[in-house]
Amino acid sequence: MAYMMHIDVFSRFNEQGFDVNGFNRDGIHRDTGTCYDSKGYDKDGYNKDGFNCWGFHRDTGTCYDKDGFNRAGFDRCTGTRYDSGGFDRKGFDQRGFNREGIHRDTGTCYNPDGYARDGIHWDTGTCYDSKGFDRDGFDRAGYSRFGFNWEGYNRDGFNLDGFNWEGYNWDGFNRDGVDRNGFDRNGKKHP
Repeated sequence: MAYMMHIDVFSRFNEQGFDVNGFNRDGIHRDTGTCYDSKGYDKDGYNKDGFNCWGFHRDTGTCYDKDGFNRAGFDRCTGTRYDSGGFDRKGFDQRGFNREGIHRDTGTCYNPDGYARDGIHWDTGTCYDSKGFDRDGFDRAGYSRFGFNWEGYNRDGFNLDGFNWEGYNWDGFNRDGVDRNGFDRNGKKHP
């Protein structure tokens, strides 16, 4: 069943005290017991972010809220989930910090791993934690906790599949089992 838009300003209530959309005079929904129905709309037909089922905002009358975000959470100017300042609809950046530098998960100026918004670790006072890794999980040499750099190669120059950037494994063979000179493991020459 399609959602009914709440048009009646002076709704009529049935014998049980509910309007056609299941809300009572106080705006509480019959089935959910909250001010929102099962689809997330209030008695006036707006969700918690102020958008109706067609995507128009309660306050602006457009498909964007006062901060420039649409119902899906995309910014009008950037076309991403973050505005030009780097903050989402709820006011957090990609690392979870708000404009004041408070992290959404911890309620402090540090994320769960102990890094502040500027990347400084609370315990060491540097951009590296006590194990030597930065907030992105890389050490001073650029390798992750798992031993791979941002390109996906370990300290010996091999990727997770065991091949170097030229496509050869530790034994010097490519994925087809042929070495740089065109010979397979049995010494047979390949064109």
